[in-house]
Amino acid sequence: MKTRETHSVVNNVILAFKEHCELKKITPYRLSLLADVSKSSISKIENFEQNPTFSMMIRLSAATEFDLPQALYQHYPYPKSALVENELLGKDPLFYTALHKLKKLSPRQLKLAYKILADIAEE
Repeated sequence: MKTRETHSVVNNVILAFKEHCELKKITPYRLSLLADVSKSSISKIENFEQNPTFSMMIRLSAATEFDLPQALYQHYPYPKSALVENELLGKDPLFYTALHKLKKLSPRQLKLAYKILADIAEE
């Protein structure tokens, strides 16, 4: 996947996340408290000044009950079978950063990460 395509996927997922938060009336301040993420980081992510890591998206999704697997499925440019079979997936920055961040996740977050990956693999 090219860098431009990756940014497009990430931006679309962020847009879907922002819409979800607006519908649930979750302010950036409240989100920072729920996800234990600085308000400035949330602001940078929402303004497309900073790309979230995969672990960050898991934390934000868990805190707001955002359906990250569905958002990835809707915005990832590959058909279902290619998404699972794509050998370049591990080199995608959104997923690559997760390998280094998994150790920092709580047991609850690890369970959510597993569920997200399992849901993607089943589709």
